[in-house]
Amino acid sequence: MKKSRRTCAGKHFRHLWFRNRYGRQECERCGKLNPLGVPAWIRFWDFVHKTDACWVWTGRVNHGGYGYFRTSVGPNHRNIRAHRYSWFLHYGWLPESGLDLHHTCNTRACVNVEHLRVVTHRDNLRASPTYGICKKGHKIEGPNEYKPPKGGRRCRRCWLAYRKKTSQQS
Repeated sequence: MKKSRRTCAGKHFRHLWFRNRYGRQECERCGKLNPLGVPAWIRFWDFVHKTDACWVWTGRVNHGGYGYFRTSVGPNHRNIRAHRYSWFLHYGWLPESGLDLHHTCNTRACVNVEHLRVVTHRDNLRASPTYGICKKGHKIEGPNEYKPPKGGRRCRRCWLAYRKKTSQQS
């Protein structure tokens, strides 16, 4: 195997890189993997922990619990949600016409394509476990559903309490 010397800011002044059996550059001394020049699809699987049920994303996660993946290194990088990139690796890109990927396992960090299905944005919202429940826990259906003139839907009990509170203040 051909060895190349390259300076690195790791544990050593210089790492001795060689190609391991998976085609990744690895240091002979400490086993550190070289992140430069590695294809994105190989780097992606380094952040996935496969269990019996889900493939959990162990990389960067946003405030909502969804994994994010940087597809390239340098100025032309692109951040993409991990479950979307997993879908791309198996089936190709989703068309941008308002389609979402729904997690059937309700685990936002899951990247298993068997737990993802393509749905419209409306269906994805309706499949959410918190759909139809207001912030105070009231069900928004039937007589408790209020449809404002500008559109949308609200909890009638909370809306009436808000109107009563604002009318008393003025």
